[in-house]
Amino acid sequence: MSLLQDALRKAQKGEGGKVPPIGSPLPGGGGARSARRWRLWAGVALAAVVLLGAGAVILLTRFPREGPIKPLPPVPTVSSPPEQNLPAQERVPAPATPRASARRSPSAPRGRAGSAATFRGETALSAPAAPAQAEDGRASQLTRFNEGIAAQAGGDWEAAARLFQEVVSKDPSIVEGWNNLGNALLRLGELPEADRAFRKALSLDPDYPAALLNAGLLRLRDGRPAEAAPFFARAAALDPRNPAPRVNLAISQARRGAIAEAEETLAAARRAFPSNADVLYHLGTVYERAGNRDKAREAYASFLAVSNGRRPEMERLVRERLQEWDR
Repeated sequence: MSLLQDALRKAQKGEGGKVPPIGSPLPGGGGARSARRWRLWAGVALAAVVLLGAGAVILLTRFPREGPIKPLPPVPTVSSPPEQNLPAQERVPAPATPRASARRSPSAPRGRAGSAATFRGETALSAPAAPAQAEDGRASQLTRFNEGIAAQAGGDWEAAARLFQEVVSKDPSIVEGWNNLGNALLRLGELPEADRAFRKALSLDPDYPAALLNAGLLRLRDGRPAEAAPFFARAAALDPRNPAPRVNLAISQARRGAIAEAEETLAAARRAFPSNADVLYHLGTVYERAGNRDKAREAYASFLAVSNGRRPEMERLVRERLQEWDR
């Protein structure tokens, strides 16, 4: 406030130290004297305005006004469950569920490659559509597909069947849609309908390992192990890094009485997957059925060491069998 003080001091000097209080009426006097006083007070007022403005600028500079904080936009998520292509216990084979992405048959028209969270090939529409409509259609299909995957992961097979049926009804060329529809129908015990879905998937892509594996499991569950074996053998050849087709091939061989073939299949699987619990478990069952208790005991002990609480029911059965043999 030094400018205001200087103005007041100058006013006091010019008027003999008699400065009227701010806001009081001016005293009477001559016209020139009155004009000088008006100019004096105008200068004081101008200095005050300048100082107030400068102070306001300083305050705004030091303490800027913050705008409203905008929340981050939500990140769209899609359901992406882990692989479930694990071999089932010999008593209850389980269908294989592929990754949460959909691909199209090789003959279907393709767009640019999609991301891992979308269809592997973009949805081809049967009739021309505006770009926005096509994008909406792909998004809708992807949403339904991932909702079906989530329903499968939660064990809601009826909802999964309904959602995958909707997917393939809108676009019959989505191979994973047919495979997952068959998977859900198989879980619901609707074997003829599940078989038709797997056949449709394989007609679109004969080399799709998950559909081959599930088609074999359906025949195995339906009491047709001889018919199931070629599906498992084909899936094993196409997907050599997955032990599930080999294990289920051995199960189909054992169920039709070819114990030596089952033993050979599982021994080869053990060499490829030495720490796979399912391979070790079923190898133990085959050795046991062949009457080779020593090899069965070794395979069962290896299974328990590898499984380590991850398959409690199977582990319980193995421990009971080993305790029975020790009596």
